[in-house]
Amino acid sequence: VFEDVLICLSFFPPPLLHEASHVFLHTPYFAYDPNQITLMDLMGGGKEAAMIQCRVDTKKMNCEQQAVWTDKEWMEWQANALSSAILMPRAMVLKVVREIRKKPGFCQKTETQRCYIEADTVSQVFNVSFQAATIRLKELGVMRQEIYMTQQVLCFMRDEQYAYI
Repeated sequence: VFEDVLICLSFFPPPLLHEASHVFLHTPYFAYDPNQITLMDLMGGGKEAAMIQCRVDTKKMNCEQQAVWTDKEWMEWQANALSSAILMPRAMVLKVVREIRKKPGFCQKTETQRCYIEADTVSQVFNVSFQAATIRLKELGVMRQEIYMTQQVLCFMRDEQYAYI
């Protein structure tokens, strides 16, 4: 039954699955507390304030990484980890990588080229972004953490003149 639920969830769009992960993992954190005074209470109206949590992605904002994460940052990490594990299960990702590595000429590529090929293939097979596939491959130890990859280089590699496989 649990496997059936995971299969059904894997068809959700990644952002929706990310938010569903928040519901599953963090519902108590966002529970309404009728004793807590909010700005909406001070403004009047007598309506219950909506519970809204805005997501901040420091990587996209060019902010420096903090040594200590806030509760909200941990919740984002947890939701990302759960949703990526559902969308890209370990055994299936490793199977895809094994198949890629069997292709003729793959071993002759540089390490960086091989990483791009693996991440690109995983992103296409599991219908996730190139960035999500890269992060998952690093989490699984398939790719070294130090490898820096960008969408621009991937587009260059996909060019017919530089067909990578």
